[in-house]
Amino acid sequence: MGLFADSGDTFRVELGDGWVEARALITLGDKKFAQDAATGKLNVRSSGGRRSRGADADTDISTEWSQQRYISALLSKMIVSWSEDAPVTMENVERLPERSTDAIMEALNERNADRTEEERSPLSRTPTLPSEPHRENGVSEAEAVSQVS
Repeated sequence: MGLFADSGDTFRVELGDGWVEARALITLGDKKFAQDAATGKLNVRSSGGRRSRGADADTDISTEWSQQRYISALLSKMIVSWSEDAPVTMENVERLPERSTDAIMEALNERNADRTEEERSPLSRTPTLPSEPHRENGVSEAEAVSQVS
């Protein structure tokens, strides 16, 4: 796979009378697109009181968030084709039955689950300088010398 997600890696989800083909890996850009679509207007209310350093005494900041808009936007980025003749757009994704979007999201979540402890274990080794190669047991030369002393 390399450093960047391979946008060509897809999978198929069978959905009763139809199917969807979706990209397997969700990228940071996909998540940002969906989060931007799901976040509505920003409401800021203040009582007008002042604290030291110029901060408002009573400021209430809230945003509107829509889980449905998040799912619609994410699926519109992830689905590359489907059994319907209609183009894959956010509007058409929103026409899918909820059981279908649930099945697609479940399949995406399985493929994008957190790494297991075993997959993360190489990252837990003590880092070394580029000039210090790791030994077989994961300990650098400098660490081995300091452990003997």
